Amino acid sequence: MNSTTNQKASCSALAPHQEEKLDTGALRLYKHALAATSCGVVISDARQPNNPLIYCNPAFEKITGYTQEEAIGHNCRFLQGLDTDPKAIEQIRQSIRAGQECQVVLKNYRKDGTPFWNELRISPVRDAKGCLTHFIGIQTDITERKQAEEIRQLMEFSIERAADAAFYICPDAKLFYVNQAACKSLGYSREELLSMSFHDIDPKLPPDLWALHWQEVKEHGSCTLETQHRTKDGRVFPVEVTLNYFKFNDQEYNCAFARDMSNAYGELRLRTQSEAALRKSEELYRTLAKNIPNGAVLLFDQQLRYLIAEGGELATIGLSKELVEGKTLWATFAPEICEVFEPAYRAAIAGETRTFEFRFANQVYLVYVLPVTNEEGELSVGMMM
Repeated sequence: MNSTTNQKASCSALAPHQEEKLDTGALRLYKHALAATSCGVVISDARQPNNPLIYCNPAFEKITGYTQEEAIGHNCRFLQGLDTDPKAIEQIRQSIRAGQECQVVLKNYRKDGTPFWNELRISPVRDAKGCLTHFIGIQTDITERKQAEEIRQLMEFSIERAADAAFYICPDAKLFYVNQAACKSLGYSREELLSMSFHDIDPKLPPDLWALHWQEVKEHGSCTLETQHRTKDGRVFPVEVTLNYFKFNDQEYNCAFARDMSNAYGELRLRTQSEAALRKSEELYRTLAKNIPNGAVLLFDQQLRYLIAEGGELATIGLSKELVEGKTLWATFAPEICEVFEPAYRAAIAGETRTFEFRFANQVYLVYVLPVTNEEGELSVGMMM
């Protein structure tokens, strides 16, 4: 900080040559008022080079961390830092040059280096002849307000660009806010949706059920339901809606997030069909295996884990489907057997069929190990017979 004057003043008093010109009683009243305010107050001498401070109140010390001894005699720019907006600084400079009032919000820095948001109002003071003599600066620390505003803007930005449709709904079901995803999914413009009610887009929540639904969400705080939304062109699609009740500025709202479940339902149908086909195939394999005389069928996956084990010959070699299904080759048979069968299993998974004879417990078995494909022709499992 570059000092332009050695002038000193008490934190609760004006410079001595100015006190002489003021009524003592009025001055005492002014001092108490300035000391009591929560806003930082500074006075600079416009008649001296560089506008040095000649007064600061206790609130200024509390906000900035600088004592009156450190502040008096310096221009208030010592509060500025690298992130202070140059446009705000230039606005202050131009106002001071012109002797005009100005108000700006800028980032300043306390003595310990921590930033704070300063809402600064500067007013010129003129003498009886109209000559500029001083500037009074009123500083309000709005850091908490600024941070809250930034959080609000971030939330608005996030909701506006969320993948799910978002709605703010009033107690009468009127739409108060909709995001981009809501407009896109329903085919309406924002202006169109904001002139509508929620039951205009949700055929399962007509007006006669809305009041009951609202009360339920209000009592529980939130709820999730599966319903339907109707687009501008009349198409109806399934959605999962999560609603949250909240109150802001004495106004009640429901915040609803709706997720299009069309793809999920389609995937569920495909999965259900696949599972049904798999069960049918499993039944077929088991029926086939049970009807093979003096044999057995073992169906295994790519981890060599047995999925199906059926056939009368299993009991002959001391096994059962309960002892085999769900276990791997190495967990089922002795190592010397596994060393023979694993290469054949691996070959089947690679798409190759192997046939060989194998002696076990004084019996000679003809073994077929072959690949098994699904309906799309994709290799899925292997089978040993």
